[in-house]
Amino acid sequence: MSGTLTLGSKGLTKAVQCALDVREWLIAARDADPPAVTSPAVLAEVIHPKIRDRH
Repeated sequence: MSGTLTLGSKGLTKAVQCALDVREWLIAARDADPPAVTSPAVLAEVIHPKIRDRH
């Protein structure tokens, strides 16, 4: 694996919920050493219920 693993709101939510498909990507990224990133906006959307529920 090369490049960067970028997590959107669904990917980040699945990562927090330990979904197997996302967990496999995160393990592969850790083993290959590319960065896994997400944006501050995605963090706010996933963490803050009022922002998340506006969509």
